[in-house]
Amino acid sequence: MITLYFIKNQGDEGELYYFRPIRGKISYLIGISIVFRIVVTIINGIYVALLMKFGIKPQPQEVMKLFLEKPWPSVIYLSLMTVIAAPILEEFIFRHIFYRNLAKTNKTFSAIFTSLLFMLLHYNIAGAVSFLW
Repeated sequence: MITLYFIKNQGDEGELYYFRPIRGKISYLIGISIVFRIVVTIINGIYVALLMKFGIKPQPQEVMKLFLEKPWPSVIYLSLMTVIAAPILEEFIFRHIFYRNLAKTNKTFSAIFTSLLFMLLHYNIAGAVSFLW
């Protein structure tokens, strides 16, 4: 909804094409999404197994350690921050600041650069495959 708001207010309605109605395709899209997620999970599992075979032990992300170590009130607060606040802020920064400004010169470069930057900021060797997909 935030994306639609910014598109409408900035007059860039050419991008609304990507939000066209998907009636009749919802089941198909859900099915493709599930299959895609399963494939990426399998590839990621193979990647982690290879890392471990070469003696690299993947560590959980810091936020996961916090979830496991903190008391319940802190876990609720962390949940709200990681599930609601962080994605909204990231979406705004990566799509509406970085991508939009870089896309003025080259949309392909902008998409690749912002994706790689997002991956680097969230980097976890075990999840790298998931971030690339």
